[in-house]
Order: sequence, then structure tokens, then C-alpha cells
Amino acid sequence: RADEWGETRKAILSWNEILVPDPGRFPKDAEATLRRVFALLDGERTLKDIQMLTRLGQFMLMRAAALLIRSGAARPVSAAEAFERARTRAGKKEWDAALRMARYGLEHERKNLGLLELALRAAEELQQPETAASYARQLASAQAEGGQLELAIPSYQKVLAQAPRALP
Repeated sequence: RADEWGETRKAILSWNEILVPDPGRFPKDAEATLRRVFALLDGERTLKDIQMLTRLGQFMLMRAAALLIRSGAARPVSAAEAFERARTRAGKKEWDAALRMARYGLEHERKNLGLLELALRAAEELQQPETAASYARQLASAQAEGGQLELAIPSYQKVLAQAPRALP
């Protein structure tokens, strides 16, 4: 079991991983646990969410997710897909879901300007000033590093507006 756990951990990056199903590649003879996990993959639920829904143990869930990935029946959501999902949710004013998808994308691409802007907007809409200030700071930093100083200044101003004590 220890060997299998090591292999499983290589396939799954974290509990926050979100998988997209590929029904055409799902094994017809899959065991019940795989079927149960696969049925809950929607491109927005994390593995942690799925664990809470299924009450499967950590090892069983991670093993099932790793098997689905190895078989090609599932794959992690990319940062670009997370951006599109976050943008769609923001367009529907579903700010919690938009922020969640933006956060997921930022786990994979920390300096993605589009994801940072979406996370900032969602945090502002949710009236979470500390969270908004954090994303504004990250956005301003990424903009400044990219040579976009004219854009970084308003972003730093948002940091001050959201959390005046946030800047050193």
C-alpha cells in the first residue's frame, strides 16, 4: 500500500485539484468506487469536495482519482480552463464560484493577470476587503514586474482602498 500511495501522490497534486471527466475514455469494467468518483467530476468540484460528498477515505479517493487520470478518463483543469469558468461565473454574477475557480487557476499560474483581475473583482463583489487587497497587491506586483507600471499604480491604489494597512 505504501508503494501504491507514492504512485498515487505523483498523479495527484493536491486536495484542491479539480478534474474534468472524459466519458469516452471511462473504463467499462470500472469498479464501483471509480464509478462513484467519476460521476461527481464536474470540472468545478475539488477532490476535497468529492471526499466530503462520498465520505471515502483519503487513500481510496486519491487512488480512484489517480486511476482515472492514468486511464485518461479524467484530467486536471488547466489554468486557461479555470479562467474561462471563472469568467463565465462572473458574467452570471456567481461571485463565490468565480472566486473559487480563479483561486484554482492561480494555484497553477500565480502571476496570470486575467485570473488575478477576476479574483480581485470577485472579492470586491463579495465585500471581502482583505482578500481583495491581497489580490490587488498580487496583481500590482505582476503588472510592475511585466513593465506595466501605468496599470500597477491603480492596482496599488485598490490595495489602499480595500485595506489601508495592507501596504508596508
